[in-house]
Amino acid sequence: MKRAVLEQALLVLIRAGLAGVVDRREGLMYAATDQGPVFVDVLEAPYAGFLRERAEWVVHHYFPGVDTRVATRQIVNRATAETGHE
Repeated sequence: MKRAVLEQALLVLIRAGLAGVVDRREGLMYAATDQGPVFVDVLEAPYAGFLRERAEWVVHHYFPGVDTRVATRQIVNRATAETGHE
């Protein structure tokens, strides 16, 4: 289970251009691209924190009792089923 999750996470990072496969003496390895640090900076920016706080407020104010992780998973699963991509 953990291996499958890790593989899927790596694929997401690769598709987003945030990681790539590099050939090293030790073998093939995953490494961050030049865009990796930029993405991390965006996540750490105060603006991202404000957006997260506002999103949490909306969920708690308009949808009390909703498990946001379950709701997000359902949205992703629905979108995956509609597009046929995994």
